[in-house]
Amino acid sequence: MSLFSLLLAGIALQHSALVAAVCQQVHCQPTVCATDVNDTTAIARLGFVSLMGEDCGDWGSGPSANGQGRCASGRQEWSREFVTWRAYFNHDYSDTFPADGNFWGANCWTDQTVDYSGKSNVCPTQASGECTITCPG
Repeated sequence: MSLFSLLLAGIALQHSALVAAVCQQVHCQPTVCATDVNDTTAIARLGFVSLMGEDCGDWGSGPSANGQGRCASGRQEWSREFVTWRAYFNHDYSDTFPADGNFWGANCWTDQTVDYSGKSNVCPTQASGECTITCPG
């Protein structure tokens, strides 16, 4: 390998390290059927587990209850903006999440670029979406 090739490879490696150091904050507008506010968070996190990175996500200003709506007895329909603090990608993003169980779907979009390393070093479990495991290293 020539010196020029080695230099190019080094520059590419540095660039990929810089790119990997940032990710996107993603805002979504979900609707969930839940029994209470705590249940809304668990259902929403499970719905967004595929994109949540470190620090997971939470309701921007708390969900609002909208009555029973399409939900089963004992549950209410809740909605409001849900923020994924550090999503697993570093590019503009918009997508629609389909309904699944008590998660009635959501429209999502990127808001801003943020540092990939969060403050908590806590990531979601794939089984529940709850932020209870140490992020991989």
